[in-house]
Amino acid sequence: MVEGVHHAALAVSDLPRAVSFYEGVLEFTPIGPDNPENTIETADYFWMDIGGGEWINFADRPDVTPKHPGDKDDPHLAFRATEDEISSVKQRLVVRDVEVHETRTSIYFHDPDGNFLELTDWNGPDK
Repeated sequence: MVEGVHHAALAVSDLPRAVSFYEGVLEFTPIGPDNPENTIETADYFWMDIGGGEWINFADRPDVTPKHPGDKDDPHLAFRATEDEISSVKQRLVVRDVEVHETRTSIYFHDPDGNFLELTDWNGPDK
């Protein structure tokens, strides 16, 4: 039986830039490369702790072409956060000149490689 999500993986064109963005904006904690002999500059894969026992993995792919979906319903990766955390992240994005789209329960934005991300405090459909 499936127990839950182990990690999400994203392709990024510049590994140090991606780690800096996710650490600085979303406050994820760097764990390190798959191979401890590598550094962030020489790694093919780099792990970050997003909290709650969950991880994200970045695959270094220099040929990744940034993409910029135009609709909030386009495929994206969503992270759960409190309203206060969402407000803090929004401020850090604005300082970095990252465009932010807001809904009642979420913010949507792109990372430096064009990966579409959401921060939400939505608890599911009303019943």
